Amino acid sequence: MLAQLRHVVNDVTICTEPIQCKQYLDGVKDTKAFIIISGSLGQQLVPDIHSMIQLDAIYIFCSNKERHKQWAAKWFKIQGIFTSIQLICDSLWQATHECDQGEIWMSIVPQKTLTEEMGSDKKQLDKLKSSFMYSMLFKEILLEIEKDDGKSVQDLIVYCRSNDTHESQLKQFQDEYRKKTAINWYSCQTFLCGMLNRALRLLDMETMIKMGFFIRNLYKQLHKEQSSKYTENFNAYRGQGFGKTEFRHLLDAEGGLLAFNNFLSTSKEKYVATDFVDGKMAKNPDAVGVIFIMTINPTQSSTSTTPFVMVDEHSDFSSEHEILFAMHTIFRVGKIKQTANNSRLWEVQLTITDDSDPQLAALTDCFKEEIGGEG
Repeated sequence: MLAQLRHVVNDVTICTEPIQCKQYLDGVKDTKAFIIISGSLGQQLVPDIHSMIQLDAIYIFCSNKERHKQWAAKWFKIQGIFTSIQLICDSLWQATHECDQGEIWMSIVPQKTLTEEMGSDKKQLDKLKSSFMYSMLFKEILLEIEKDDGKSVQDLIVYCRSNDTHESQLKQFQDEYRKKTAINWYSCQTFLCGMLNRALRLLDMETMIKMGFFIRNLYKQLHKEQSSKYTENFNAYRGQGFGKTEFRHLLDAEGGLLAFNNFLSTSKEKYVATDFVDGKMAKNPDAVGVIFIMTINPTQSSTSTTPFVMVDEHSDFSSEHEILFAMHTIFRVGKIKQTANNSRLWEVQLTITDDSDPQLAALTDCFKEEIGGEG
């Protein structure tokens, strides 16, 4: 059973007592946890842990589904009652993929701040350093570093081993890294996607530097394979769940700039984004669902620093018609509106920026001047 689970998730911790499980969850920071528990223990423990933000989902594993249906139905994080560990693995595989892609860090520059930056008043610059500009400059620096991939792979394996990445996944990575493309490694279900997204979200410099060779290879492949079959504008879609405070910040972004600081997974199919958001709202009644509708002009994008490719042939999720954008993709925010049929669901119009965007160029120049003055 443990071997099956470790093919799906990187870190499996066994707790033998409810209090031990609760204490473990208390220590989980900056990531999501999934609980597999028996029906009888679940009935005791779920009321104590269900409200924990770090707990994403609960799976009841028992032989008698009927016995636990009634109480389990009261808790929305319970994904079901399962009699087979393989069925749990199948559900968990999808959930971890959604979690890896859902925990994407965004930074926002409101229109008001952009106007101030374009003028003489640059008092807002300090607020932008950590939230918007540092990740862009870090990307530029990282992409210019040239290191030997062979040594870098070994360094990453040693680093991951010290952070309890399962040995079977590390062996697969060591044996097969050069046999697959960087896009394939990012898109398939391995430890790399979650580790990279978490490091970029938290600005974990040590992990990002250890993964620098992989970031460079992924970025270079996106440039090399940038989709040339699109000659007309098209839409890409991304669904995301927000807490109420986060959503209020998003509302302030209309007319401003929004950067996705991770590599950005989107779909050409709106239903993929809608289904993702519906799942987030079902898991959390307080969540606000957002569908980002991204207008892409291939002619502009091809001359910008924002390559994108269709990754169906590389991905474990080929039916999603996934489009992957480079890290720190920056969009201009258009209309933000509530949908007619669901008060918890909003749509945000985005247009990809290019190198000629005057406000983005002015903001970048201003920040670089500030950094130069400090150095």
